[in-house]
Amino acid sequence: VYFRQVAAEALTGTRNPHVVEKLAAVVQDKTEDVDLRGFAQQALAAVVLDKKDEDYLLRKLAAEALVGTDNADALSALVAVVRDKAEYAPWRAHAAKSLIGTHNADARKALAAVWKDKKEVDYLRKIAAEALGQTGNADAIKLLAAVWLDKTEGTYVRWAAAEALGGTDNADALPALFAVMQDKKEDVYFRQVAIEALTGTSNPHAVEKLAAVWKDKTEAYDLRMAAAEVLVGNGDPFMLLAFAV
Repeated sequence: VYFRQVAAEALTGTRNPHVVEKLAAVVQDKTEDVDLRGFAQQALAAVVLDKKDEDYLLRKLAAEALVGTDNADALSALVAVVRDKAEYAPWRAHAAKSLIGTHNADARKALAAVWKDKKEVDYLRKIAAEALGQTGNADAIKLLAAVWLDKTEGTYVRWAAAEALGGTDNADALPALFAVMQDKKEDVYFRQVAIEALTGTSNPHAVEKLAAVWKDKTEAYDLRMAAAEVLVGNGDPFMLLAFAV
């Protein structure tokens, strides 16, 4: 194992595609020696930061191998790319995607900065939203809710916020979705987005509010059907009782 560790460390800075693939395989194999995986992640972190690879394919491969990493060097490299506005936007998006699932504070700050910046491209903000939602962090939830409730934001970004809030399974995320769902002055599209974002929840308050939409015959047909589909799709027999009028 020692010599494999030495070899992995010596490969830091490589730009050989086959070597990067081998390093990625080591990182992704959780049965491998912990220290060996650490050296491999350090080597991949160097690839992530290497701007000489103009087509960024090697960097993309390295970033994808680092999804879910807790290696300090790897996290630092990914965060640096996300923060660097001089980087190619799709590459920043790949780096942000690799941070999904992390609870690292620096990563969370970098993602939050992207999410709050209306000048950032929408798809990058969407990935930042997804990553923030999965942290379950209270401040991250507040950031997502603020954008979701901001009617000056674009449709795609608000949808991304709702998706992230609904995917957290965090009770603190629900009030913002409820607020839009119940607001009859809100655009029907966003009310339906709020309903669909509740897919998979077993929260009793969500069930109650979805049932109320379904039962309200003054509501738009599409909204009522969306509420019905979510209630049935969530598969809880108690949810089906909500259809009793």
